[in-house]
Amino acid sequence: MSGENIQQIIPCEGWLAIFLMEEEPWWSSSRLSCWALVEEVPTRTGQVEQSIIGVEGFDYQDLASNTGGLYGYIHERDITDTSKEGFVEAGKRYKERNDERRRKRDLHG
Repeated sequence: MSGENIQQIIPCEGWLAIFLMEEEPWWSSSRLSCWALVEEVPTRTGQVEQSIIGVEGFDYQDLASNTGGLYGYIHERDITDTSKEGFVEAGKRYKERNDERRRKRDLHG
């Protein structure tokens, strides 16, 4: 990727970024402070691509996509016991995939 440019900031209220972890409780959340319309030019295609990405943090702002393990976004009113169970299962799969990648990397040096 050759660069990201934030084109527009859009306020949001009640939205969370969900991150997967490799250990219990398997997931965490971070409140978003706003949405950002991000424009980037990937080096492999040279074409401009746009996406909307959550911005997390209050003292230090960062695109949620810059934090490892981003699973997705959800409004706090939509978090249920069922969605929490889904995050736990996704976190376990996340750990399994990362363990497998590490094994392959260690095998092939």
